[in-house]
Amino acid sequence: MNTFQTLHDEIADANRNLSELLKKAGAIPETPKQIFDEWEKTCRSIGQQVSEETLRVAIVGAIKSGKSTFANSLLSGDYLKRGAGVVTSIVTRVRQGKKLEAHLHFKSWGEVNGDMAQALSLLPPDIWGEESSAFDIRSRDDREELENSLKGLGQDAYDSNGFRNANSVILISYLKGYSSVEGIVSSESLIRRFDEGRFSEHLAFVGDDALAVYLHDVQLVIPTAYGGPDVEIADCQGSDSPNPHHLAMIQDYLRLTHLIIYVVSSRTGLRQADIRFLSIIEKMGLLDQILFIANCDFNEHDTLLDLERVVGKIDEELSIIKPNPDIYAFSALYNLFKVQRSRLSRKEEMQLKQWGAEDELTAHSDQQTERFLSSFRDKLTKERLSLLVNNHLSRLSILTSGLNHWARVNRNVLTGDVASTKGTIARITGHQQKMTQIDAVIRNALDGAAHQLKEEVKAGIERFFSKREGAVIDRVMSFIRQYDGACQQYAGVLDSSGFANALYLAYQEFKGSVDRFIAEEVNPMVIRFVREKETHIGAHLESVASQYDIIVRDTLAEYDREMNALGMARIADASGRVVFPDIDTVRSEAGLTLPISVAAMRYSAKIKTEATVRLGMYNVVKLVKRAFKLEIKNRHAGEIRALENGLSRMKRDTESSITSHFMDQKENIKFQYFFKLVDETSGSCYRRLLERFQIYADSLTRLAGKISRNESDKQRVGDLLQDTIRSSKALMERIDGLKATAESGL
Repeated sequence: MNTFQTLHDEIADANRNLSELLKKAGAIPETPKQIFDEWEKTCRSIGQQVSEETLRVAIVGAIKSGKSTFANSLLSGDYLKRGAGVVTSIVTRVRQGKKLEAHLHFKSWGEVNGDMAQALSLLPPDIWGEESSAFDIRSRDDREELENSLKGLGQDAYDSNGFRNANSVILISYLKGYSSVEGIVSSESLIRRFDEGRFSEHLAFVGDDALAVYLHDVQLVIPTAYGGPDVEIADCQGSDSPNPHHLAMIQDYLRLTHLIIYVVSSRTGLRQADIRFLSIIEKMGLLDQILFIANCDFNEHDTLLDLERVVGKIDEELSIIKPNPDIYAFSALYNLFKVQRSRLSRKEEMQLKQWGAEDELTAHSDQQTERFLSSFRDKLTKERLSLLVNNHLSRLSILTSGLNHWARVNRNVLTGDVASTKGTIARITGHQQKMTQIDAVIRNALDGAAHQLKEEVKAGIERFFSKREGAVIDRVMSFIRQYDGACQQYAGVLDSSGFANALYLAYQEFKGSVDRFIAEEVNPMVIRFVREKETHIGAHLESVASQYDIIVRDTLAEYDREMNALGMARIADASGRVVFPDIDTVRSEAGLTLPISVAAMRYSAKIKTEATVRLGMYNVVKLVKRAFKLEIKNRHAGEIRALENGLSRMKRDTESSITSHFMDQKENIKFQYFFKLVDETSGSCYRRLLERFQIYADSLTRLAGKISRNESDKQRVGDLLQDTIRSSKALMERIDGLKATAESGL
């Protein structure tokens, strides 16, 4: 890690030195402004990439598996909230910085009210009226009215199949937390920073549902964060959270990660929730990026043999999903207590002392911890060193060599005799014309490839989002049509809370089922589709560009032979194959994002209105039957039929809502993401390809030609060029040294 961090800092410094050298050389009279501007632009791009390049590590697993405890042990401190609530909708991101800070990203009032309006959309009519969209939490009257209304909901509205109803939790949490955040939240999204003295205050927000609901996410800045400033470690909420929107948030983050650490508790072993989530990760195409941790609870295992038996079972079950999984079995809490030894409570000290007596277990945990850290460091370091060599050092080498060559050619022409100067200029001009022609051919080829790719991507997107059998929309429609609400189960609710509450529960059950299906089945399909298309775009454009890379290298080799004959060989070999940018780099540079979120389903109030009307009709029939003393077999029959009809209407409206959502998503993915990604990738390939003879687009000898007519300036300009030659050569030697250091670590 230290080698990498040293290299990272050295590259950033070398890039700054080159930028300063370009500014200094660019002040020489008659320099080719366009070329120097392009070089400086490339320097800025490299500087931005070096400073913003992020390697993302996601820590995931089921609730109470020890994710936060493991993250804290990795960070050598108790920074993350341990044992947070199961509905905390936060991905807590950790980065290294100079001082301890917590950055809390708050929602705006508009976003808060939008969340609440959706949760209010189908409260029973006698509980809440039709105008949920007009609700404003800043209004005391609205808050009091909602609080009183929620008291009218039966207990069934808060709990469903052992889980808390997500919509009820959202409403209650927003109301409960309002007084604490009313002075913080504003009309715009904002970031609130808690410095070292107030750092612990952020724990209240991530550990209290009533405050966490007001946040988009949390970023912690920690001086001792693991891996360096370009590594982000994310502590994700439990994958088995009852709210499917939380799973969608985790999926959005996983799509951008380079490494996933999956934590399984040895106390519970691999649970059904783990199997389900790992299946989702498999559908996303991310299984190859996982390291597994069996988080050992020493209190649950009397002997090492017992622990090994449990870990062996976990390994056996994981192998069904991922052959030969990397599993590391150690106690995250034991590791955390060891690094926190001086700050432990009395109870924790006693616990650590007790564990210290378990020689076999602790020795095994220590050995497995070292094995994990070695593997973890290796994965992070090698990938990042490769990135440094391929993305940055090679480009800096090309730029520095180009500047050096420009200065040497002009210095030699400036000080040479008239005959040799004319010959040199003629030879260089011939090569410039050839390179200009190649430039145009490459540009046309990449433009043509980009156009073809857009047509292919467009066709692929149309197929993926079509209504054909087995496609995304068809799968959702099939799930909705086959959904059985089993309205008979609400007979008890009809007795205790009435028809309106029963309808509300039927809606919540249905909506929750659809949301879970989208989060667990559909979103992974979309993410995998996007990843596959991204890979295809990068590979296709690189394939096209690589064909012309050979032409560029041949042309440069011919040029080098000419320069060697003139005694002006370049100091860097440009015959090596160019390294094209990866999709992550292109996407980051272009600022392209594509969140894959749960479909927003805002159901029409007509659903509950029509169901209530149907209930009235069935009640009239019931009264007629009573008047004629006909047998009424089921006193709730009319209400059950009204519920069934209401559910049928919900399903029809949902089909329409889902279809509309995916049509919008299709167009957004097509135009706002993929088409832009194609253009940006094509442009990046073009720039990388032409960087090696970018200078030849302008006259190398324009400066010398001008200066030769003004003898008094020759000495001054010659000295400036000589200084540029000397400085660029020294910088080139430094870059070569960094290359050698980086490659020795790969």
